[in-house]
Amino acid sequence: MAAPIRKLFTWRHCFRFRHYLGFVNHVYREYGSERSRIRRTRDNVEHVSQYGHVYEKLKEGDLRLGRTILKAKASNESETILLEGYRLIRDSIRLGAEVKYIYFSSEEMLKDLPPSILQDAQIFKIIYRDMKAWSDTTTPPGIMGVFKKPKQGESCLSEMPRLPLTVILDRIKDPGNVGTLIRTAAAIGCERILVLKGCADVWEGKVLRSGMGGHFAVPIYNGLNWSQVYSYMEDSTHLFLADARTESEITTAMDRTLSTEEVESDSSSESSSSDSETEYSSVGDFDTNVKETAPQNNAIDRTSFPVISYSNMILHSWQPGSGGKGSVALVIGNETEGLGLSAKKFAYNCYGTFVTVPMNQCVESLNTAVAGSIIMYELRRKIMELIASTSVR
Repeated sequence: MAAPIRKLFTWRHCFRFRHYLGFVNHVYREYGSERSRIRRTRDNVEHVSQYGHVYEKLKEGDLRLGRTILKAKASNESETILLEGYRLIRDSIRLGAEVKYIYFSSEEMLKDLPPSILQDAQIFKIIYRDMKAWSDTTTPPGIMGVFKKPKQGESCLSEMPRLPLTVILDRIKDPGNVGTLIRTAAAIGCERILVLKGCADVWEGKVLRSGMGGHFAVPIYNGLNWSQVYSYMEDSTHLFLADARTESEITTAMDRTLSTEEVESDSSSESSSSDSETEYSSVGDFDTNVKETAPQNNAIDRTSFPVISYSNMILHSWQPGSGGKGSVALVIGNETEGLGLSAKKFAYNCYGTFVTVPMNQCVESLNTAVAGSIIMYELRRKIMELIASTSVR
């Protein structure tokens, strides 16, 4: 009996040793190529990347991933937003944006994101299949971040000096154009951006990707109506209206009289059918003392608006830094229809001037974001010249 027992004992240990080798091989395949170390806790297994990041590896279909992403994508109701792409996440963190969660599929994505700037974030590694399922892009970038959404009019660079320029977006539907204009406004240091109802959602994924972190660098007031815009204007504000069409096309379009009834009907169509203007007088955490509109006119003559080239804009009788509400305002309108009737009424009340960018005859119009960006940079140049001349005096 001794020999069979010894033989059984030997085969049993060989079987266990074979499974042990299989486990070692599995660990090497999973973690050896990433040079990761495993740190076991009571609840889960934490991994440390080769760059020093402590992260948790989520299994395929983990419900925590879906809940977090869905909440971030509901931008109107959520306090978080979803950013995709290494550059966008890196630039947003450098601007001071608060990151809550990081999801990645390869440790290389964490290479230039030091653990010190991600110490308050929860970091998870997910399989590429899950990232592709939740990403808004055709080819997922390999890293996603959930960030805290700035409040109404909030900026991560609150102490940065700004130009007294207010950019107003009117009914711009294309998310790429909205994001590009926000990025440009942040680049030149605008004082604020006013986004009117009817524009693309500024916190939508494509707008955020086009903005490249600009959402965190400039105060944004979203979901306003025209009655609220008056509270950001001064009597001496220089108002310009960017138009992507040629000067002759704009002049031709101003060939008839616009009645007050048309303006009022357009205002009601741009507003939500269920919300009145008085209900929007307390949006966000900003000044809600809406300035009364200018006296009503029986008719608004479209031909009364001057039309000039962007290089001929003049800022006269202006003292930089006086009042603090922005001495220059630029309205940028819809891609195909241009500025709405409410915008024209606003321009009439504030003595606005249409501004165009000269083009060759073979081109009918410019992209809205391109035209708006050109005019913004020209305004920046003129404002800087005024500031320099004032300081010399």
